[in-house]
Formats: sequence, structure tokens, C-alpha cells
Amino acid sequence: MRKTALLAALASIFAAVLIAAASAAGYQLTNIKGTVNLSEIGGKELYVFSLWGKSSGYAFGPDGKFETEIFDSGPQKLSVKDSSGMTRAMAIALPEDAEGLVFDARSTAEAVLFRAGTVQPGNLYGGYAGDKEIPV
Repeated sequence: MRKTALLAALASIFAAVLIAAASAAGYQLTNIKGTVNLSEIGGKELYVFSLWGKSSGYAFGPDGKFETEIFDSGPQKLSVKDSSGMTRAMAIALPEDAEGLVFDARSTAEAVLFRAGTVQPGNLYGGYAGDKEIPV
């Protein structure tokens, strides 16, 4: 439990430093709204996580609607996590498309490709579970 609390504190400090640096560079936080497709995303006590928003994430209701914050600097990866901190879905948020972000199977696949640049067998974080990469 202490390790988890320490990691959460370090993540908060890291986020505060990044926010301060981005603000100093002239970037602004902007609200973004969207929907989590609950028929495609499993898990309990789901919330949308943005590095720039509250560290505990943003819970949403039974309709899957949410609102969070991102920087206006370009594309950013957001996650839907469950109560144990496991990533259940991902999406790429664009500041110029502040309404209508959708978390679903497609958005997760796009976010994985956006992050990795390759398709690898394994977990959502690009974990390696085989001996082959498939270039995108």
C-alpha cells in the first residue's frame, strides 16, 4: 500500500511539473467532452484519466458522458481505467475536436497504433509477447 501511495504522490508531482512547464510555454488547458461506449468497455468503477486533469480521474454516469481537460498543444492519449488502475480503453484527444471524443474498441486500436507505430502481440502498452513486429 505504501508503494502505491508513493507512486500516486510522484505522479501528482510529475504532472504538476509538466503542467507548469507547458503553461510557461504558453499552452492552455482546455475542456474536452465525450462518451465511453459502455457496451464495448468492461470493468467496474470506470473513470476517464487525463494526465492534465485530476489525479483521481473523472467518473461518468450510466450514459457514459464525461468531461476532462487536455492541453491545447496537440494530440494527447487519454485512458479509461477501472478501480484497480487497469487501462480498459484509450483514445486520442484533439484540442480542435473538443466535443465528441468516443472511447470504444476502435479508439483503443487507433491509440495503440498512434503510440507504438507498430502492432505487437502483448498488452495495451506495447508489451512484447512474441518474436515478431508488424510495421504499420
